[in-house]
Amino acid sequence: QHIAHERYLYEKILANQETRGRTSEDNQMLCISVPLELSSEQIEVLKESQKELAKLGFEFEISDSDGISCSQVPIQLAHQNYPSIIQTMLDELDITQQANITLDATKSLACQSAIKNGMPLSERDILKLVSAWLKTERHDTCPHGRPVRLKFSRNKLFEMFHPA
Repeated sequence: QHIAHERYLYEKILANQETRGRTSEDNQMLCISVPLELSSEQIEVLKESQKELAKLGFEFEISDSDGISCSQVPIQLAHQNYPSIIQTMLDELDITQQANITLDATKSLACQSAIKNGMPLSERDILKLVSAWLKTERHDTCPHGRPVRLKFSRNKLFEMFHPA
C-alpha cells in the first residue's frame, strides 16, 4: 500500500507542477516558522538546493543568529511531521549528490507523504487507493524503482506454500 500510494502521489505532484520542476499553488504557509535541527551536512545541502526546493513549495529562513527555520511546505506535508521529513529529504539529496535536486526531492516528498505499510485502511480507502494507483502512468514501480506488484505463476504460488 505504501509503494502504490507513493507512485500515485509522485505522479500527482508532477502533474500539479506547471512544468517539471515548477511549483503549483499548492503550498502551505506556516503560521509560525518551525526551527530545524540540522547537521552541518544537511545545512550545506539546504543552502545549495534552496532555489530548487522553493520550486516545490518549501521556504526557509536562514539566520546566523537564529539558525534555520521552515516557513512554508508543499501541501502534501500540511499534516505531517515536516521537520523530520525535511531532514530525511536533505539526507537523501546529499546521498544522490544532487544530480537532479528537483526530481529527487519530489521522490522523497512522495515517499514520505505516502501512507505507511501495515497502516489499517477501510475497504473504501483500499479501493480508492488501488483505483488511483491504476490510473497512474507507470504503475509498475514506485518512483525509486521498487515493484508495486509481483506476478507469480500458479505453480510458483503452490511451491511457496508447499515447499518440497
